[in-house]
Amino acid sequence: MASMDHFLYAIKPEYDPDYLVMDEDGSRTLVPEPVWSTDLGAAVTADPLLVEGQIFVATVGGDFYAVDTEDGQIIWKFNDEENLAAVWGKPVFFNAKVYFGDVEGKLYCLESETGDPVWPSHYDAGSRLIAGGVRVDNGVLYVTEGGRVFMINESQDPEPVTSFESCLLYTSPSPRD
Repeated sequence: MASMDHFLYAIKPEYDPDYLVMDEDGSRTLVPEPVWSTDLGAAVTADPLLVEGQIFVATVGGDFYAVDTEDGQIIWKFNDEENLAAVWGKPVFFNAKVYFGDVEGKLYCLESETGDPVWPSHYDAGSRLIAGGVRVDNGVLYVTEGGRVFMINESQDPEPVTSFESCLLYTSPSPRD
């Protein structure tokens, strides 16, 4: 799990009750030490994504990470030469690639193993990307704050789906089966 305190934490799904402690006023049960923690240098607001032994997580400071689930070590870090803005939406994994967008409307596709960009440059979505995307059969479906709905894949050739020009969109789409 990630936190506003800049850390990514690993905890066990279950603990021996003797290991847990109560906080000073007795209102919460605490884990004295996480399995591991990793300082990401900035707050995390987007849900991390767990895939094949890696956690993909982005910060509001403009850094995107792949972290090893076993020990919390950073496998790779991407920041588009410090041009990546805050990321608020959960990343999406599709065909061994990781997709995510930032609040400036820049959409990225990276190789999940290396963090190398798949596209020569980011894709400009036209307005802010607040929500994460959703996996669909042929790619990833995104909505922009400005109301544009589109599907994109590693070919970086977006397919328009629809547009809602009279409203602001801040949540991920929910496609029907």
